[in-house]
Amino acid sequence: MKKKIVSMVFVWMLFLSVLLGAQFSIISANPQFVAERVIIYDNGHLPHIDQYAAASFINLMREYGTVQISSSAITPELLRNVTLLVIPSPDRYRTHTPAEIRAMKDYVENGGALLIMGTYYAYFDPSFYDPITSDYGIKWVDGSMQDDNDHDPVWGYKYFVLLDTFPDNELANTLKQGIENIKMSGTSLNITVPVNVTVQVNAINVTIYPIVTGDLDPGINRTVTYDAYLDVIYNGTDVIPLAGVELTGGGRIIASGSDFFIRSDNYGFFDHNEQFLRNMLNWLLWGTRTTFGATVEGTTYWVTILGNFTIEEFNFSKPDNQTSFNFTGADGLCYVNIPKCFLDAPPPGNWTVQLDGSNVTDFTIAKNERINYTFIYFPYTGGTHEVTIKGTWVVPEFPTWALTLLMLSMLAVSVALFKRKIKRLS
Repeated sequence: MKKKIVSMVFVWMLFLSVLLGAQFSIISANPQFVAERVIIYDNGHLPHIDQYAAASFINLMREYGTVQISSSAITPELLRNVTLLVIPSPDRYRTHTPAEIRAMKDYVENGGALLIMGTYYAYFDPSFYDPITSDYGIKWVDGSMQDDNDHDPVWGYKYFVLLDTFPDNELANTLKQGIENIKMSGTSLNITVPVNVTVQVNAINVTIYPIVTGDLDPGINRTVTYDAYLDVIYNGTDVIPLAGVELTGGGRIIASGSDFFIRSDNYGFFDHNEQFLRNMLNWLLWGTRTTFGATVEGTTYWVTILGNFTIEEFNFSKPDNQTSFNFTGADGLCYVNIPKCFLDAPPPGNWTVQLDGSNVTDFTIAKNERINYTFIYFPYTGGTHEVTIKGTWVVPEFPTWALTLLMLSMLAVSVALFKRKIKRLS
């Protein structure tokens, strides 16, 4: 009898060891490829400039990718394969929920591009947008721009401001090509961190570039932002209605105090700004944003790849703890954003990056603990290449905590049966 009990316990232990070994079997991955540019125009929050008022701008965006007019809530699922999200100023009774704000921040921190636009104080409040952009160094002003001298001469409104003071920075110098000025009507921004340099804000690396500012004309001819009581909040070059942000991980933001500057149904804003808007879209849509999903035990882990190239093949090898893909494109940077709960290399520094079989030495690693991702990016020359990224740990097929619980449960049952048999024998 004792031999039978010992045999039973042995069988239980053998079964457990097989289960534990299953952690190291090959994951059955379900690749989900999305390689097209998808642009979403948010029409679901009753925007000040809806899809009809922005019709010409939406048609312009169609030259860059597929445009979807969304009337639904903004969710991680909606943004999964989106290259650019456009947020015009919402109705004050249909502002974004905390869940939508979290989805937008997760999206842009994981390589997404965002165009977010406010308007002047009568239809806008900084509380609409501060929860979205303040973590990246941009807050919104409860005001309205005006310039007594430099405004649209056709309509004569002093709040249809013509802005031609471009700061000397990389982004402003790029976006001002081919234009004389930008026509805007709305509020301005409050930039809370140093500009034109990379700084850390709430554990996220950001670089903010003012794109255009008010002018320093003398006296009453100077550009101002005033509040609802006509008290001046900012004047001169402190009036910043337009700025760009670059985030570690490849994300990009254009924050505009004016949603009118894309308007095409009246007042001639789009026609005046078309070249600038093209330049802006070229910057926001600098590459493709491709996602790859691997499903393990019912959970899908999303790897994001950004670059000015086309992905031709994506593979994952569990035995080698690595992902690999082929791409063809022009010179540039390649970003690979990997969930830490899927593939990791603790401690930092144990990643291996290879390009066409040779180790890459000038790659950069950054981490975003808020969304639990590792960002790896490196330069490459144009052409067709194979990229391999190796970690030292990969998600097990069966969670370790579950295996431990199952092992303890089975051992408990074995011990109970053993004691029961001993008691009967005695």
